[in-house]
Amino acid sequence: MFIFCCLLFTSDTFEAAVNKHFRNKYITTAANLEKMRNLRDKLFFYKQNRQKQLNYNQKMYCQKNKQLLDNKFFFDKSRADNKVNV
Repeated sequence: MFIFCCLLFTSDTFEAAVNKHFRNKYITTAANLEKMRNLRDKLFFYKQNRQKQLNYNQKMYCQKNKQLLDNKFFFDKSRADNKVNV
């Protein structure tokens, strides 16, 4: 068995198999890196757009609340006036 392993490790076919394995591994690794870069870019743009959307929502929420509060104060004032008049 040991002799067979030695012959296998020294044979050209084993060397070719190892080279093919590492070449495929390198190609796969390069492809995976490219996929990871694309995903990173997509995630960056998603986060950027999400932050813009959150900022917009916050601004609109503040405006809506300001209008609601203004209306509330207006109605409270009119109620108070009514109570004074009654």
